[in-house]
Amino acid sequence: MNNQDKTRFCDDRHINKLFSSNNHVCCGGILHPRNVNGSVQECCNNEIYNKRLDLCCNGVHHSSYNIDQHGCCGSKVYNFTDEMCCGSQIHRLNSTRLCCGNETFDARLQWCSSDLGTMAMHENKCGEMKYDIRKNMCCNKKLIPRKQNDARCCGSSAFNHSSHYCLREKILRKGFLWCQHHGEYNPIIHDCCEGKLFRRNGSAWRCCGSKMINYDEYNCCAGNRYNNRNEQCCGGNVAKLEDTCCAGETIDPKTQVCCQKTLFTNEVVIQKEKPYHNKCCPSINGGKSYDSVNYACSWENRIVSRKNKRNICGRKIYNPGNDLCCNSKVFKNAARRNMACCLPSASVYNPRTHVCCFGVRRKGYSCTKTLYRPRCPRKCGNKKTTLKNYCKSSRGKFNQTSRQFRNIRKPMRSIGRGRSCQCLYRKRTRTANSSCRFKESRCVSYKGLIGILVTRKSGKYILMYYRKKGRRLINDFCDSTL
Repeated sequence: MNNQDKTRFCDDRHINKLFSSNNHVCCGGILHPRNVNGSVQECCNNEIYNKRLDLCCNGVHHSSYNIDQHGCCGSKVYNFTDEMCCGSQIHRLNSTRLCCGNETFDARLQWCSSDLGTMAMHENKCGEMKYDIRKNMCCNKKLIPRKQNDARCCGSSAFNHSSHYCLREKILRKGFLWCQHHGEYNPIIHDCCEGKLFRRNGSAWRCCGSKMINYDEYNCCAGNRYNNRNEQCCGGNVAKLEDTCCAGETIDPKTQVCCQKTLFTNEVVIQKEKPYHNKCCPSINGGKSYDSVNYACSWENRIVSRKNKRNICGRKIYNPGNDLCCNSKVFKNAARRNMACCLPSASVYNPRTHVCCFGVRRKGYSCTKTLYRPRCPRKCGNKKTTLKNYCKSSRGKFNQTSRQFRNIRKPMRSIGRGRSCQCLYRKRTRTANSSCRFKESRCVSYKGLIGILVTRKSGKYILMYYRKKGRRLINDFCDSTL
């Protein structure tokens, strides 16, 4: 700040005096020193006062007050320790009362509205009015009598929340939907298709535009049904199955060719340069047609002769007969071992034992279900029997319950004290081996786990867990054996 910003003019009997605001104060046309005995002086309605000993409240000078215990309330002075200031009114200090405008209210029983002032706890504001929330409801600034405790607002109306619900300011019964021009409907019996109500003829009947179609026989294409056996949906239009669809339209194979979508280009239709061209090599400008018999499109999007073409993966040359190119990475001898690419990642997997789930190799046959091979649990203590022995020794002597399992670990948790289990296999085989003389168990193997038999200590069967289709296999085998 320069000197011109710190200077002021003080009018004393029409005599202008130039002074500095840091050292002096002008009050009533008279210059006074800013600091006196270590205290700061200010002007209060043309009267000089000491800020340490006095107060100036809205132009009214109050002298001889302790500023650490007193303050201004409008033009009056109040004590911080005994009083409270609400607006411009002074009230006695109370720990349970708060300010609401110029008045106080009991915060335990009341609350303050900026428009309507103090209100009771069971009161609220609806527009410009007070109302009792125990007797009325305010729905969209409209007072409605409260008929149930579970009532809710829906637009300007009230409804019972236990039996109805609100949908776009319309009150509907629970389980029902709204259809334009028809009102509410039961979605189990009817369906609303673009404002038209139809009766359902089965679970396969659903909306297709403004019509109902059977999705077991037809598919929907932008509101039009088509038979996927001999038709297809191309860009929202129904076309013949033998037509070529490209970029949302059918093309004339005699004069046009389709350029497939790539990482940098979209699918596009181009005109053939020669009648015998049947492929397109994409580019940023669209693409160029070529004859795929004698020419090929390189990874640089250039049309080259097949005699001079090199199979390039990334920056390496590879043999497609033996190797695999997955996301610009070469996997040696992967094609010879019948491996496949797991895109979009740069990895390979064996389709016979694994499945590719969005770039992640997972053991099994499905991305949602993992391959699980049930084995005889350790809890059974390696007790095993065959289906033949089970049918001969146990069938007809007990009446056990049976349950199907998918994962044997879960039912094994239910086997408590006083119970044991035995694994039931389809057959038992014996192999000739020189080590059989030392350990008999090496020559015996069980194949095809069917179920788990739960027994008591007395040997009585009480429960059987069986695999899928295991119950039918057990009954058919035992019926043929006995």
